[in-house]
Amino acid sequence: MSQVGDLPAYTADQFALVEPPECDVIMKGGVTSGVVYPYAVLEIATKYRFRSLGGTSAGAIAAAFAAAAEYGRQNGRPESFLALKHYCDELPAILPTLFQPSPELKPALDSLMDAMKAGSPAAIIREGLRASVGWAVLGALVLALPGFLAVGFLPFQAVLVSLYALLLGLAAGGAAGLAWGVYRWARRKYIDPVRAFVARFAEHNFGFCTGLTQPGNTGPAVTDWLHRALQHIAFGNPDHPQPLTFGNLWGGDPEHPVIDLKVVTTNLSMRRPHTLPRMGVTSGFRPADWQRLFPAGVMGYLQSVSRAWQEDPESLLFPKQADVPVLVAVRMSLSFPLLFSAVPMRIEDVELPSIVRRLGGDAPTQVRTVHFSDGGISSNFPIHMFDAPLPRRPTFAFSLEDLLWSADEVKDRVALPEGAEHGMGVQIAQIGSLTDFGWSILNSAKDWQDQLLSEITGQRERIARIYLTKNEGGLNLNMSAETSRALMFWGYEAGKKFKEGGLDFDEHKWRRLLALYQNLRSYLLRANTVWSKGYAEWYESYLRDTETYNALSLTDKRRIKADLDALFEICSVFEAEPSIRNPDDKFPRKTGMLKISPKY
Repeated sequence: MSQVGDLPAYTADQFALVEPPECDVIMKGGVTSGVVYPYAVLEIATKYRFRSLGGTSAGAIAAAFAAAAEYGRQNGRPESFLALKHYCDELPAILPTLFQPSPELKPALDSLMDAMKAGSPAAIIREGLRASVGWAVLGALVLALPGFLAVGFLPFQAVLVSLYALLLGLAAGGAAGLAWGVYRWARRKYIDPVRAFVARFAEHNFGFCTGLTQPGNTGPAVTDWLHRALQHIAFGNPDHPQPLTFGNLWGGDPEHPVIDLKVVTTNLSMRRPHTLPRMGVTSGFRPADWQRLFPAGVMGYLQSVSRAWQEDPESLLFPKQADVPVLVAVRMSLSFPLLFSAVPMRIEDVELPSIVRRLGGDAPTQVRTVHFSDGGISSNFPIHMFDAPLPRRPTFAFSLEDLLWSADEVKDRVALPEGAEHGMGVQIAQIGSLTDFGWSILNSAKDWQDQLLSEITGQRERIARIYLTKNEGGLNLNMSAETSRALMFWGYEAGKKFKEGGLDFDEHKWRRLLALYQNLRSYLLRANTVWSKGYAEWYESYLRDTETYNALSLTDKRRIKADLDALFEICSVFEAEPSIRNPDDKFPRKTGMLKISPKY
């Protein structure tokens, strides 16, 4: 049985480190599963200084909190981690209240939560039948009444017929009453709320909750709570007038940031991820749209630092990267589909006019509305963030996994590979229902790249996997305080493993070196095969005739060839008699492949 212990108490002195080693941290998304992370962050912070932090959705929230606390520490406030702990400790009690639907959509969300709580279509049907028993009894009595009365007035010979009529009336009336009751129950419970939701779906940017506090609630909703927490952790004052920005974290030199925070969001309209604070495209926002999503103080700041956009007069240009509030990036990352409203932005569409012109038409450049949703749709576990061919400091990654075994039959919930032979591959999750089938399709489509990357040598040993049951984390919005604290404890255990040397960094660097060697050798050999068999000669003959990128001078182009010639000379070392016999039996088997990938 999993043994949950007490969470530790901390003092400011434990975070007042002198020349500590640095580390990077990556955290996976998971809605309410994010309660796992704060104590992992706190435990690591008693030994390491956070340099780069990244995550998606709930992982983005935890990364932002850790960055805010590190900012406080770098500015002489090690007690900022105690502020983080304060907000962590209050989460179990307030977690369900953070998700506040817009009043007109609340009935639909309540219906969805009830359906999820029921667990299966069969359970929902049983609930409907139980709720309709009264209607079934009434229907049976109404239709059976004529047969019952006839028994007392008909001759003996007709009594038997009357009894049959009575029984038929009972059955037919009961069935009709039951059907009517189920219909009324289903309409009240599901049909009417869902119909109202669908009618106003787009108006609410395709989500139940804006993130701002809604009327009738005594506590803050998630975005207001996050804003207050970030301000308190970073500045020591929850009412600090200017929101925490990426520029605050970076310090004076953006090229060498003191704290490098990155979070992933998904641009649904362009079907691609973005790593904030960098947008990579000309974009803006309409203040009228965003004031429904962000606190007034954040909106006031945004309007003060954002320039007018001539091409879209109702919009302001998205701020420069240094001026982007951390809260804005986090909110764009955590927009779990349907649960939270997507974040609308305006982006100049330069591709459609180009396509239309190539097809013989004419279309002006237009500024279109796009919607940003949960970063987990495109990269829920961005283990690639801050990666380098050869690491200079450890990256501690936390992944949330399904526990496909009885929780009562395991002693721990945290696994961290220690030896090269300790593989952490993919569990086999059996598909037993239509719901399982649908979730498996969705998760396979969005997570396969992150999953495979996390298995290879040089990656898997830096990932602490925390295993949760189906009743823990995720969309369990009404998770009990006891369950939340248990998840915090497993996060603490994961952080403690890294703090106590669970990742042998020397051994990790050795494995990364082997993976790099194997990949470079293979990559260069393949490229040299083409270069040495005609490609170099073709380039020599064509370099005077290139039609694009002509800012490169003839001298530049010749320098490119000279550099490539020198690079491919290395291949003669690889092509010679191999100095390592039977390399396939000696090198890591899972090292991935070197390739050019898109930057986002």
